[in-house]
Parts: sequence; structure tokens; C-alpha cells
Amino acid sequence: MKIRCQAYTLRVSQKRQLNDTHRARHLLTGILRCGCCGGTITIVNGERYGCYNRKSKGLSVCGNRQTILRPKLESAVLARIRTGLLTPDLARHFASEVRRIWEEQSADQTDAPARLKTDLARVRRSIANLLDRLEGDDPGPHILERLRDREAEAARLSAELAALEAPARNRPPPSADELVAAYRSHVDRMEPLLRDPTMIVSDRPSPSLPDRQRCPR
Repeated sequence: MKIRCQAYTLRVSQKRQLNDTHRARHLLTGILRCGCCGGTITIVNGERYGCYNRKSKGLSVCGNRQTILRPKLESAVLARIRTGLLTPDLARHFASEVRRIWEEQSADQTDAPARLKTDLARVRRSIANLLDRLEGDDPGPHILERLRDREAEAARLSAELAALEAPARNRPPPSADELVAAYRSHVDRMEPLLRDPTMIVSDRPSPSLPDRQRCPR
């Protein structure tokens, strides 16, 4: 059994190393496509993006000789994404959705304490009945087990009720201006996160990003 466990651990470790080997090393790897041959745009010369088919298979397959510095292209793409996200309409939509979800959750929490109090009263009545039976002449073999279950349920309901009635639960929702500021803050954090190599996990083309590096005329 020990040998089998060691063999399994080794296979898992090798699989993880293989996945790390195939991890995309740059932000746009596997996303861009060549506008001339449709092949993948990847790093072809140090720090420059270019057509992989042109580099690996030659002019007979692709005549696109254009390359572009990686920092320049990545900065342009991220700037375009940021500009597209930082529009007043999207910021207002974000604020509206957050407030809608907040109000829905607040409505649920308004009804929840009443439901919890009703359930807690029912469980406490059940505990009292079980205690009466326990003090009787013939309590039965499972009374103690049932009593422990009901006491555990009562403790859980009491904790949930206390959490709902805590002052932090009753704070007012953020204002529209605060939500818009939070949205902009999250967008501002996007670029450093996307530039972090540990965040780049896939080298497969994304059909939702049709940008192409155009073939020279």
C-alpha cells in the first residue's frame, strides 16, 4: 500500500510539472491570431510578438514579417480594456447591480429573524417535552440521543439569529458614489494582476478576442 501511495504521489507531481511547463508565459500568448494566415501570435524573437507559422514554417506558409515589442502591445491592449471598462454607463450599472443584490439580501434578512425565532421556539418546546419524558417512568432508549440532537439544533439556530441581529448586519448600503469609486478601484487593480505571471494560466486561444495582427500589404 505504501509503494502504491508513493507511485501515485509521483504521478501527481509529474503532472503538475507538465502543466507548469505548458503554462502561458506572457499575457497575450495564445490569444492573438495572425491576420495573414490565422496562426498563433506568440513571442518569436526575445521580447517581440509575431506569427508563429512565419517563424517556424517560413514564408511559404505565412508572409507576415511584422513583429511588435511585447511591452508595447500588452500596454496598448490593457489600456484599451481599461478605457472600455471605465465608462460612466458601466460604473453606474455596477453600482446599480450591487445595490439591487444588497436590497434583496436585506429583504431576506428582514424575514429571516422571524423564521429563526419560530424555529427556535419549536425546538425548545421539543426539548422541554423530551426532558419531561426523561423524568418519567419509561423514558425509552433513544431519548438522550434525541435530546442532544435538539440541543445542538437550538444552539445552531441561536448562533444564526445572533449573527443576523448583530449591528454590522444593519449598516446602510454604500452610496452610489462609493460604489462607483469601488468599481474604478477594482479596474485600476486589473492591470498589475494581469501582468503577474502567476495569474497567466492558459495558453489556449480565446474566441471572444478576435484581434489580429494584420498582414502587410
